[in-house]
Amino acid sequence: MNYQPRPGIVKTTLCGMQVLIPSREASAYCGSIQRLPLIWSVAWEAFSNGMTVENFIPIYAAFTKKGTEACRENLELFCRTMVERGFMLEVPEEAEA
Repeated sequence: MNYQPRPGIVKTTLCGMQVLIPSREASAYCGSIQRLPLIWSVAWEAFSNGMTVENFIPIYAAFTKKGTEACRENLELFCRTMVERGFMLEVPEEAEA
């Protein structure tokens, strides 16, 4: 499964922190601001530009110095959490082609 940011979510910097802010368009799905640590901010940008989870794993591994499987698990957890909070959407496999 891959993921993409929900339309209407804006990533910006507030007080030196990266945050996601839902616009009116997305506020029905996520009603709060979400703080993003640096690696998740980089992941958000990558997914915003069409990168898949599999393609982002080497970047994440280089940044965190963790193994591939640990990186895959962490990325999947991040993405599932963002889906639950309304900030991201799942992209079915057939839609990726």
